[in-house]
Amino acid sequence: LFSKGREFFADRITIPIRDAMGGVIGFSARKYKEETFGGKYINTAETLLFKKSKVLFGLFFSRNQIAKERKVLIVEGQIDALRLIYSGFAWTVAGQGTAFGEEMAKELIQLGVKEVFLALDGDDAGREASCKIGNLFQKEGIEVFVVPLPEKWDPDLFLQEKGAEKFKELIDQKVDYLTFLVEHRAKHLNLQSPAGKSELIQLIAKQIREWDQPVMVHESLKKLAKLTHTPEGVIGTEEGSLPQIHIKRSSNITFSKMNLDQILEADLLRWLILMGQEEPKLFSLVEKNLTPDHFFTSAGKGLYEKILRETKEGKGMDLLSLMIDLESSEWQHFLAEILQKKINRDKAIPCLTETIQKMLERQWMRKREEIKMQIYSGASSEEEVLTLARRFDQLKKEKK
Repeated sequence: LFSKGREFFADRITIPIRDAMGGVIGFSARKYKEETFGGKYINTAETLLFKKSKVLFGLFFSRNQIAKERKVLIVEGQIDALRLIYSGFAWTVAGQGTAFGEEMAKELIQLGVKEVFLALDGDDAGREASCKIGNLFQKEGIEVFVVPLPEKWDPDLFLQEKGAEKFKELIDQKVDYLTFLVEHRAKHLNLQSPAGKSELIQLIAKQIREWDQPVMVHESLKKLAKLTHTPEGVIGTEEGSLPQIHIKRSSNITFSKMNLDQILEADLLRWLILMGQEEPKLFSLVEKNLTPDHFFTSAGKGLYEKILRETKEGKGMDLLSLMIDLESSEWQHFLAEILQKKINRDKAIPCLTETIQKMLERQWMRKREEIKMQIYSGASSEEEVLTLARRFDQLKKEKK
């Protein structure tokens, strides 16, 4: 009941929401009278089992066919999904309204989906939702198509009025995601104006460059150039549009101004300097996993190489001598900052292991971004792009 005493699902069709195994975890209700209070759909309150952003309606009924055909039809409402499943489209799911999130996308991707068809309502809200949902899959390298429902129509109404065969024909008229995105965004801009066209291209190119699959990015930028009648070189090398690879470094080394690279490397060196002599296995752990190339700052790399060299020569760790021997004032300041922070000696191994892992992750991310930068630059041939893409895939496998 509402606080005013009105029944929560009054004048609505109530539908059970099931999890992927068929268990009822909540209820949704669709109004069938325009004058009914509230939105088109309302749901029971979220619980530990029912999270609106995570539960795909209809997955229990469509799971097998989705996995078999490796494609999925996504609609907006539960009634739409039920009507489609009943009409033979048993590869359909729905988000809870337009709230389709990353968790839902991941669940479908784990089923092996390679093609996504979006049949959301033919209004502005539905088209905007198609842009957002499609982006979740495109960024993972999965092809997305938009089913062109007429203005103010939804799948349920279309099936009632025109039948399943006509809906199949509508699916055959699908529009690829990028074409749909360009057409939708262009409606709100003046493409006859150079500024309007530039804004459209920058907006969509920025979105594409945030996708994770380099070949998808490369090919989509080429297609964007074709759709907007723009030279590929302009889109591929547009100033200011490329992702930034390196973290900007500060010349004044204090903890208030140290960048993330320096802080991370200082954390690792602190363990070696303060505990390396009494725990030689700390050096072994670092040497086994890291090389000087894993240090991105000159101070961090130089200090690591000096400590390592003197340890191997059996000179020990004389902090005063170490400070005096450092020729660069930058290195001396860096060492001074390292020594200011205390350590928990009982947690040396787990803390050092965690720091090593972070440095390995940082190195992996840098290599990945360097490859993506080369692909996005537009300066590589098709053969070079494919070679870079294979290197990118190999990096992903190494990370796993």
